Amino acid sequence: MKSLIASFAMTLLIAAASVPASAARIGDGTTGPVGPTPYVPGVWRAKVKYVNPIKHPNGTVSTFSYIDITADTQAYCDGQLASLANSPGVTVVTWCWFDAY
Repeated sequence: MKSLIASFAMTLLIAAASVPASAARIGDGTTGPVGPTPYVPGVWRAKVKYVNPIKHPNGTVSTFSYIDITADTQAYCDGQLASLANSPGVTVVTWCWFDAY
């Protein structure tokens, strides 16, 4: 019985000692602290296509036009794109992407 208690205590001690050692290390240890993101000049762009139905006496003809969205921030670009994409006859050609100068 004494041996069983000693063995159980040793197991708990080893388990308790190994948890903080594995939990304290994050990552592979080769990366340092992450600093601020450097400023990169540029704009956010997107493009949508919409249908222009033209009614003629012998039928309807559809032409397509494009709208280029240009924004200073990704959030503003996404907002503009969402408002246009919810319109009928509009298709997103390119989603918001950053165009560096």
